[in-house]
Amino acid sequence: MIKHILYFILIVFISSCTQDPCLTKDQFLKSTDSFFESFNESADALDVQSKADFEKRYEAFVNNCYKKYQEELSIKEKQDFWKKSLNFYLDLYDGKLESLLEEADEDPFKKYVKGEIEQLIKDSGTEYMNEIAELLGDELPKILESFLGDLEKLGQDLIKIFQD
Repeated sequence: MIKHILYFILIVFISSCTQDPCLTKDQFLKSTDSFFESFNESADALDVQSKADFEKRYEAFVNNCYKKYQEELSIKEKQDFWKKSLNFYLDLYDGKLESLLEEADEDPFKKYVKGEIEQLIKDSGTEYMNEIAELLGDELPKILESFLGDLEKLGQDLIKIFQD
């Protein structure tokens, strides 16, 4: 009898150590909230390597969990997730998103994030755009300049195509 109880306790202990952070949609949302809270509590004291570790964990959340539940998330849940993500990136890059935007052209993950945020802004309307603009503050003009640069490059590429 004691052997069976110990066996049961061992199984419960092992399974609790290996739980998937995105076993369900609700578990994914709670795990990401916990992740963002953990980062926010320690952001000021993080060294370069610790920030890189947090960024890898964030990428894992997006690639393994967000993409898994993307279709099930309400527009509000998506808005909350990406707003927290923008806060995360602002803190991670010390308030300067220019380098993130520059990397987005070369890094497939950052390109995905940028595309998701752009699509959500289109789907959400002006109220969400205003929340994002308020969150970005001084970075907004730089971001708009980056987007305008992308549009200008696209226009130049189209001109070249039509000239050839």
